Amino acid sequence: YNKTGVFIEPKYWNESKHVVSGKHPQAATVNQLLKSKVSYLEKACFELEHNGGVFDFDALKSLTAHKNKQNFCDYIDQSIKSESKLDYKTIIKYQSNVKIMRKCLPNVDVDKLTAENIKKLDLFFRDEYAQSTVARLHIFVNKYVEKAVKARILKYNPYDGLEFDRSKGESTKTFLTMAEIRAIEGVNGLPDSIAVVRDRFLYSCYTGLRISDNLALMKDMLVDTPDGYVVSLHTIKGYGHDLIHPLGLMFGGRPDEIVRKWINTHDQLTVFPRVSDSYIYEALKVVKELAGID
Repeated sequence: YNKTGVFIEPKYWNESKHVVSGKHPQAATVNQLLKSKVSYLEKACFELEHNGGVFDFDALKSLTAHKNKQNFCDYIDQSIKSESKLDYKTIIKYQSNVKIMRKCLPNVDVDKLTAENIKKLDLFFRDEYAQSTVARLHIFVNKYVEKAVKARILKYNPYDGLEFDRSKGESTKTFLTMAEIRAIEGVNGLPDSIAVVRDRFLYSCYTGLRISDNLALMKDMLVDTPDGYVVSLHTIKGYGHDLIHPLGLMFGGRPDEIVRKWINTHDQLTVFPRVSDSYIYEALKVVKELAGID
């Protein structure tokens, strides 16, 4: 037998089906945990025998010992790879978080993780990052600490006894002045791939349109009138009511000029040519530098 670390009263065990019965208040959770443990062992058995080995009791003990002595950062890295529902961008972000952690806790085993380690990690985060990023990183770390506790690799969650500030804090971002917006407008000689990002950003500034809806702005939402384009945003999720933008009457018609500059330069259904989120941020960094603003 191999210990599971799960303890229940005999009355809750279904002997014929080898599962926790529905009478148990956490039957679904415990059965999923047991199923996960069995799957882990079956996979290890297959991999060993597939490569010519024998999955005997010694192999089982070796496997369990190796699991408990695993480096915490390696544990998170492997856990990320096993999460099939994570999309590509999330995986990249999570792996970046692990790299940050390795700088502070490179040699701590999962089962040896303590509150002192978390405090050390917290100080490291606060020396390097803004409060909002510190909060996000702690949420990430705690997610995998709890996973290790549920898997009985770690006896308790070291976060439980800590009281440091995990709030997101106040953002350091502020508004742009009209002078700064004019400076962004005044950047000349940009290639179209960067100019379209710059103009989309200005369009959002002039209309108050968030970036996600800016990216989803469709040509059929615009009606051309003698006073300029009029945009109806009633089809965009999140507003809760119709929202009309008379572009020719807003900020001296600047958003109308921006739309007319781009709407007929491509065959896509969107008003502006599509670009990726990551490219938007990189292009705006270039524009910021050329405009001389911080």
